[in-house]
Amino acid sequence: LLVLNAVLQLNRMHRNKFRIHYLLVETIDSKIEKKLKACGVNIVYVNPEIITKFHSSHHITLATYLRIYVGAILALNKFIYLDPDIILTKKLSLQDFYSFEKSGYVLAAVPGYERWGDDLNRLNKSSIQFSILFNAGIMFFNFENYPVEKFIEQNEKIYEEFRPYILWWDQDILNFFGNEYGFYKLDFLTWNYIPLFDELKPGENPCIIHYAGEFKPWKHFNLSKWNVLFWKSVILNCLWKEFHFLYYFKRFLIRILTFQGGIKSYH
Repeated sequence: LLVLNAVLQLNRMHRNKFRIHYLLVETIDSKIEKKLKACGVNIVYVNPEIITKFHSSHHITLATYLRIYVGAILALNKFIYLDPDIILTKKLSLQDFYSFEKSGYVLAAVPGYERWGDDLNRLNKSSIQFSILFNAGIMFFNFENYPVEKFIEQNEKIYEEFRPYILWWDQDILNFFGNEYGFYKLDFLTWNYIPLFDELKPGENPCIIHYAGEFKPWKHFNLSKWNVLFWKSVILNCLWKEFHFLYYFKRFLIRILTFQGGIKSYH
């Protein structure tokens, strides 16, 4: 719900230029669905059979692979994809998206350099050589000059050919595609700041906070700056019921009373 709230904020900033689509493979609570529809969100239930050919692990479900099929499912040529574990902290300009439209690239994402060293080594053991990778949590797509059917076919082929090297699901697949065809590079401070990986310089204030990884604020309640910012967003946007705020706050108090060495932080 927080990411949808962030997108609704973004939509208002830009005079309702967007249509918001929420793709699901399982039904959600009817009350939440009603709230979303009242905000103009188009809820799309997708047949999970299209993604059963893939594998998943860790905290990720097969639904992550829907990212590859969004253009075909919704019949869209251009769209912004957002993972559900983000918050928006300030007004966001869409100039990057307008520049991307003119670039000729199919994909846009935030590149990672030294932070993806282990993944570079893993993927470079394949027959393809990588020099840069990206996180797929926030991406732009443009199929105006590249058929979406061809894009899907190539990504499915990548999965079959390079499966032994694929660890991070569709993100690895999309990186194989981006490595071959290139991708438009976005600024991490604006589009995809990941507290788990990125370090900020004094005075830098990220716009989109992406809680990538297993240590989500709603699973690991602690006093790290970014976890506090997450719960502040929950409270300010009146979403404490949906996030069971009182339950997590109780757990947090118990930790304060029982942990003598201070509050552990994952960042």
